[in-house]
Amino acid sequence: KKHPHKWVQGKASSVEKDPVTGKYWVACGSDHVVLADAVVVATGPQGKWKVPEPFKPFVGTPSVVHTSQLFETGATLSEAIVTRTQHLAPEARVLVIGGGLTAVQAALAAVRAGLRVSLRSREELRTREYDVQTEWLDRRHTNRLRFQFLSTPLDQRLQVLRDAVGGGSVPLAYLEELREAEASSGLLELRVDPGIEQIVVAKASDDDDDDGLIVDGERFELVVLATGTSLDPASTPLFQQIRERFPASFVGGFPELDASLRWSEEEALFVVGCNAGLELGPGALNLMGAMRGARLVAEELRDLIWKDERAHRSQLSSNLFAMLGDGDGDGCSSSEAESDDEQVEIEDEDSASDASESCPRRKADADDGNDAAAGALSLASDRECD
Repeated sequence: KKHPHKWVQGKASSVEKDPVTGKYWVACGSDHVVLADAVVVATGPQGKWKVPEPFKPFVGTPSVVHTSQLFETGATLSEAIVTRTQHLAPEARVLVIGGGLTAVQAALAAVRAGLRVSLRSREELRTREYDVQTEWLDRRHTNRLRFQFLSTPLDQRLQVLRDAVGGGSVPLAYLEELREAEASSGLLELRVDPGIEQIVVAKASDDDDDDGLIVDGERFELVVLATGTSLDPASTPLFQQIRERFPASFVGGFPELDASLRWSEEEALFVVGCNAGLELGPGALNLMGAMRGARLVAEELRDLIWKDERAHRSQLSSNLFAMLGDGDGDGCSSSEAESDDEQVEIEDEDSASDASESCPRRKADADDGNDAAAGALSLASDRECD
């Protein structure tokens, strides 16, 4: 069964809490605010872009774009590449820097757009199923590895995360498509360049209308940096705002969450995905970790959803005759009430009459309205059995 839901597209900029209602206000841009009982921060990799030193002076210009900028458009990577290159002449040259799946996808998208592409990586492209050690995805080993990980001091878990992730790789299907494009299109060149940090980059000319760059003596109209992100949530504006508003400990740029992925014990504020790596372990970077995080948070959200309902049920169950307006001090002992509670499995006029015999006050009430008493018993019993 689907619960009522609503999709809101926007970029979250801040999270605040109403001091009266305890609800959260999430600002999405400058003109939209979402009201919520709980907030789950699932923003994907957060941190600083990895930019090779020679290209840093040109980031933010029309000549150089980081793939993180393309993802922010809300379009797919292929769509964003087409949009970014649609002003270029046919067979204009595009340089893609990177050795992972995103670099390959960007290169293939540019080739399909009819552009000449040079894909450069620090080492030969490699293929494997996952970017994390497969033991972290195997149920036979996951619990043992998680126990070892969570037994490790927080300041040492970062190194475990780094050791378990072996760098970028390309799924076999994409690598085969890339090789085929290189062989048949005439538009794609694959090059290994270990010295990317030492290449020479300069503007093609002094003309302000010329956005071309000269990279090691070759002209390119656009450079796409598919070099990833250095995970550091603490350096991003959203996490900085949340941390200022809801103080919490950070270790190596990652929030120190509890076992339920809560930001802090008193807040219905959660973090999932790779930004919860200190708690989820290396699997946080993969779907296995995403599912584990989702289950943990779902359990907590379920408790939040039913908390008020359980309180309501508790009030009903504490005194089955409370709905008759008897109130406290009706002259009946708690032991008598408990005895009556045990006899409500069959609700009819006889059960109401029998219950009234144990207390003069109840008998008077029952004489005036046995039907009402029976109805109250039935409702209370139904509530208990839900």
